[in-house]
Amino acid sequence: MNPKNAIARRMIFLSITLLIALIYALPNLYPNVAVVQVTSEQIQTEQINILLNQHSINYQWINPEAIGFESVESQMQANDILSNAQIPDHSFAINLQSATPSWLSVFGAEPMKLGLDLQGGVHFLLHVQENTPETTDAEISKIENLLMDEGIRYDHVQFSGATYLAQIKAEKDIQRAKILIESSFNTQANMTSSSLSWTNTSEDRELQREYAIEQTIQSLENRINELGISEAQIARQGLEYISIDLPGVQDIAYAKKIIGKTATLRFHLVSPSAQTDERVYDQHGNAYPLEPKAILSGNEIIYANARMEQMRPVVDIKLNGKAHNFYDQTAASVGQPLAVVYSELKKIEESYINEEQVISAPVIRQPLGDSFFIQGLSSFEEAQDLALLLRSGALAAPVEFVEETIIGPSLGEDNIQKGILSLAIGTLCVSAFMAYYYGALGMIANIALYMNVIITLACLSIIGATLTLPGIAGIVLSVGMAVDANVLINERIREEYDKKKSLRTILNKGYDNALSAIVDANITTLLVTLVLFFMGSGAIKGFAVTTSIGILISIFTAVYATRIISTYLIDKNILTSFGNNRMWFKNIPQIAFMKIRHKTFLFSSVLLGASILLIPLRGLNLGLDFTGGTQVVLEFAQDTNQAQINSILHKHNITDAQIQTYGSSNVFIIKSANAAKLTKTTLAAITQDLPGSKVLQNEFIGPQVGQKMLSTGIIAILCSLLISLFYVTIRFDLRFAISAIISLIHDPILILGLFSLFQIEFNLIALAAILTTLGYSINDTIVVYDRVRESMKNDTRISTTQALDNGINQTLSRTILTSGLTLSVVISLYLFSGTYLHGFSIAFAIGIIIGTYSSIYVAGALALKLGLKREHIITPINNEAIS
Repeated sequence: MNPKNAIARRMIFLSITLLIALIYALPNLYPNVAVVQVTSEQIQTEQINILLNQHSINYQWINPEAIGFESVESQMQANDILSNAQIPDHSFAINLQSATPSWLSVFGAEPMKLGLDLQGGVHFLLHVQENTPETTDAEISKIENLLMDEGIRYDHVQFSGATYLAQIKAEKDIQRAKILIESSFNTQANMTSSSLSWTNTSEDRELQREYAIEQTIQSLENRINELGISEAQIARQGLEYISIDLPGVQDIAYAKKIIGKTATLRFHLVSPSAQTDERVYDQHGNAYPLEPKAILSGNEIIYANARMEQMRPVVDIKLNGKAHNFYDQTAASVGQPLAVVYSELKKIEESYINEEQVISAPVIRQPLGDSFFIQGLSSFEEAQDLALLLRSGALAAPVEFVEETIIGPSLGEDNIQKGILSLAIGTLCVSAFMAYYYGALGMIANIALYMNVIITLACLSIIGATLTLPGIAGIVLSVGMAVDANVLINERIREEYDKKKSLRTILNKGYDNALSAIVDANITTLLVTLVLFFMGSGAIKGFAVTTSIGILISIFTAVYATRIISTYLIDKNILTSFGNNRMWFKNIPQIAFMKIRHKTFLFSSVLLGASILLIPLRGLNLGLDFTGGTQVVLEFAQDTNQAQINSILHKHNITDAQIQTYGSSNVFIIKSANAAKLTKTTLAAITQDLPGSKVLQNEFIGPQVGQKMLSTGIIAILCSLLISLFYVTIRFDLRFAISAIISLIHDPILILGLFSLFQIEFNLIALAAILTTLGYSINDTIVVYDRVRESMKNDTRISTTQALDNGINQTLSRTILTSGLTLSVVISLYLFSGTYLHGFSIAFAIGIIIGTYSSIYVAGALALKLGLKREHIITPINNEAIS
């Protein structure tokens, strides 16, 4: 096969790949349009226009299905106004409408979804409670449904202690019921002539928990769909948490009211002679003695709709056709009151209680079938909320709001602009240097960098990823780290260039020599990033996704794409020189690094000891992610200072707040560990005292979430260290691996020491930076180790100390260039991406400096102390000959 023809075919493949990536990346230039969706048989355009003009809200266009707006802020204001106006036969919902050109839509190309930090909205983290009366009721309901589906009639199913008891009506059904229960719950049931009993094992409890969470997620999805919220994201997080993102929503109180209600409906016969002490009251204080067993539960309801009946709110009900007992009981109880009992599970301190209320107790006039209506509701809004809850189904388990965030749309738009600016400036800094320093090879490397960004955006769009501000940081960071492979290759090419070989031979040799280090370095960084993905959540997971995809694509673009392009240009006589006119490192230095290893080892030990003492003595300035509490971002229309804000906070009995500027002089962030004080009511009062102020972001994190985040972060660091130890042991030697891991432990301790010394806020994104630093530092160390191994292979007489010095000296140019370029990217993140990423930028910048130092002085020195010798790295010649 002609090598030139093969290269030409690969160029065609590369061009097609880039074209496909462009098609799927381009929709991100056409962001979705914020619209208010209108549901109506005939839209009242003129009335809508008048309402919006009265409130000075401009819209771009209006059609029979939707109204388009320039910003999410205008969209939400318009939705509130139109919804409150109660235009007859009109319903309104916020939505996002695709603006992607039709020719791109043909390929199924759509823009990435934007996270709440980029478009505004509400985020909740819910803790699904276990071992509550509600979870037991859900399991009993599940058993009852199983029996009914098989036509097995029963008197009741109950749970006591750890045992379930099902009382079966017909003796002939007992055996069938036993087989059904045992197969459905993987248990052993005891059978009598009229009942079944079985124990709730640990496996049963696990299944019960899984069922409760799955049913809760399904009910939450139904409720959110009923609220008309598009692009909502509901995801399980860990074993017992559910994350909910509601873009565009700003009314956090109403969203909580609907989402978090663990409400059920039961129907009991009312009898003055009922043999029970249980009495349930209505809203007027009237007591109703109820028969102990409900004749109908909300689980049988498949349809509920609110309407007005003779100027009274009612809720129409339809059943699932399986409530045969309900018809029989109401037929036998004509003339007797039937109480509709609304039950809601509420948390009082550390326990849950059922708060019950009789909505109404009408007299049964005739047997009730699968359709009837409920009356006695106090308002139409109450009827609407009840109908929504009944349609979506009761939550299978109670939930607790342990994290809440509300982000204003203007802050989201500002984050987008800052994120794009930091990405553009970071990429330009890197590409300008590469073009200046490496000439033609640098220009080819720049093509690979731009390809890296385009393909990354395309991949994120194809997989339907949600882009967040930390996600943008991941893309920016992957650009900085991707340049490392290009620097490695170009430095290897320069080493070969002096040997006066053909350009193609020099090129191939340079790529071949650099490949091992590139693969090893990127795999270890990728493994650490995967730990972030699997152990992180929310924004951290978004950061891990973009970073890991960027790393994988950088291997493709740096190793494959640049090689194909360079070879093609050489074959076409377009590239006739590699342009070595600018060389800051013309000769490999001969610095005796290991000669001063004892001094550097002592220096590192002193720094480590100081950090280890400083961290518990001075403490870390832990962010809200780890401590829990409330954080509010306020924007002021007029000049305001911290003293004035603090005075107003004291007026509202908030004395523990931390106040600092947030990006600009008129935006402040307020943090308080006491979440109960910074409520919506208090914030409204504060904004009234400071005219022209508005809330851009309001975040609450429960203390249990903060503690879990902290422990998860520590576990993530340990997992990263173990994975790195395992990989380096396989690729090199256990002594190398141990010295690399100790040098890795050295890096985060020093970073935390500096955070403690200067009291820089340490939050979740800063923890992500430390984990990323581990990957970056091991990357540096592996590049050195790779050269040490190469030196020992090429010179059998070289000592271990000399090999370590050679390895560090030969990679010194790459280390300085890569560290400098990555630092420039991190600085652009710090300067242009906003205050939220400051902790990340500072932690990573410190990590780059410390990681570079440790890869040069600490890792090699430790390897020598552990007794590293040539035979530990290079297989003896006799063994090689045998093999």
